[in-house]
Amino acid sequence: MDGFGNHDPGINRYGQLLAEWDTLHPGRSWERKWQGQRPNRDQLIEKIQNYFG
Repeated sequence: MDGFGNHDPGINRYGQLLAEWDTLHPGRSWERKWQGQRPNRDQLIEKIQNYFG
């Protein structure tokens, strides 16, 4: 899963696509600073379910 890190990605990245991890597990302090697009949560859940069959 993209975004499974424990460090703030940095000020120059807040306009980019939010990491998949932060979409499924909101609450990290920098997540609320994000101004970029957010992945579709339902599509991510379907992706995980398809992976595990």
